Amino acid sequence: MSEKTEQPTAKKLRDARNKGNVCKSQEVPSAASVTGVFLLLWFLSDTFFEQFSALFEIPIFYMNYPFEFAVKVVWQKCFYIVALITVIVISVAAFCGVIFQFIQVGVLFSMKAAMPSLDKLNPKQWFSKTFSIKNAVEFLKSLIKVFAIGGVIWVIVEKNLASLLLAVEVGPSAPIVLAGVLAKQFMQYLVPVFVVLAVGDYLFQRWQYIKGLMMTKDEVKQEYKESEGDPQIKGQRKQLHQEMVMSDSAAKVRKADVLVTNPTHYAVGIMYDEEETPLPLVLCKGEGGLALRMIDIAKQEDIPIMQNVSLARGLYADSTEGAYIPKEYIKPVAEVLRWVHSLR
Repeated sequence: MSEKTEQPTAKKLRDARNKGNVCKSQEVPSAASVTGVFLLLWFLSDTFFEQFSALFEIPIFYMNYPFEFAVKVVWQKCFYIVALITVIVISVAAFCGVIFQFIQVGVLFSMKAAMPSLDKLNPKQWFSKTFSIKNAVEFLKSLIKVFAIGGVIWVIVEKNLASLLLAVEVGPSAPIVLAGVLAKQFMQYLVPVFVVLAVGDYLFQRWQYIKGLMMTKDEVKQEYKESEGDPQIKGQRKQLHQEMVMSDSAAKVRKADVLVTNPTHYAVGIMYDEEETPLPLVLCKGEGGLALRMIDIAKQEDIPIMQNVSLARGLYADSTEGAYIPKEYIKPVAEVLRWVHSLR
């Protein structure tokens, strides 16, 4: 069995994408969400402080009101504050996650990925996936997250232990202020960990993705044949096309009054009939092998051949088969036609 040593082609990558197989890292949107929440807390910390302070102030404010009324009002106001903050945080986290997921894979909808497959029930496939390097990396990432979060909490608690012990004694607003400070510190330590983890995971997922789509040399050749066509068949088609062009040009050369040549690289057949055409007409033109073929036919048919390098090059480049000669070539072509008439 041939080794898969070739990088996946554009078609291979496109087909994989159509099947829902794309390179993506779940850590990238996670890191984006954590970073988004951190920035939210950083820039709106004063607003959040006011809202959380209100959670303590509202019950105190309604303390002397009738119990049933106070409970109802306090519950409504506190619920509104908590719900508002929760919705804002979740919305920012979700928005950042979705945006970075879109940056990774773009717009993608694949029915093949959503279709149920019996291969998923294959015990052999289940075993290979369960004990694959990919799952080992996922387990390692989970451990890193657990240790990172635990380590950050440990550092923050140790750093702020004295403040935590004194917070209750200082006043009702002190725990709220301290909670905001601790939340900022927690996110400040955690964001770099998640970002580094996301970058590393994306590089790993990219490596795994490309590795899974690697191709053998035979697969690359077969794909080229399917997309571009068999080189042998393409050669035959090209040869047939050249033969058809030569056959058509040969028929047109026989109707020409003169053949202007380079002498061997270009050939242009010109016809002029005062009664039928107001200007000389370019019947055919060719270069290389076709030009040589046209010259041979002209010799066989006793058609005059004028060797004029500049005129042949100019007519070949600027004229169109079946059209009148360009106006800038009227004078030199007229001289050629006078030469042809002199031969007769």
